[in-house]
Amino acid sequence: MIEPLSDPALLRRMRRALRRMSRRQAAIFIAMRDEQPPYAELAERHGITIAEVEAEFAAGLTIFLASLEEPDRWLDFVKDIFR
Repeated sequence: MIEPLSDPALLRRMRRALRRMSRRQAAIFIAMRDEQPPYAELAERHGITIAEVEAEFAAGLTIFLASLEEPDRWLDFVKDIFR
């Protein structure tokens, strides 16, 4: 198992990314991070093919990586207030 995330900014971005994923994408993404099961096991668990697991994980990873590059809008808002 991988260590829990501790950086608050990374946690916010992870939550944001998970909200944007479909339920299946999020479930597969979390399983890959926490459990690291073989794709075949995830395919059986979700009743889909290995190719579909790969596609769902890739889509979830794309969403996650995009969320890492987005600025935290609330932080900009707070900075504007105190300028």
